[in-house]
Amino acid sequence: MSSPSNYRKNEPVVIVGAGIFGLSTALELPRRGFSNITVLDRYQAPVLDGSSVDLTRIICVE
Repeated sequence: MSSPSNYRKNEPVVIVGAGIFGLSTALELPRRGFSNITVLDRYQAPVLDGSSVDLTRIICVE
């Protein structure tokens, strides 16, 4: 596996899934210098059966 310093920041990045994790990743990548980012999802947001809109979603931040 490559270390983050080996990534070419002008190479295309494809994120599959426009849920909370995919979109937050897409927002963070330009802050880290990436410029060619595409987000794909099967439907336009918000996806009603997506886990990010589910009432049982639990994220623990310590």
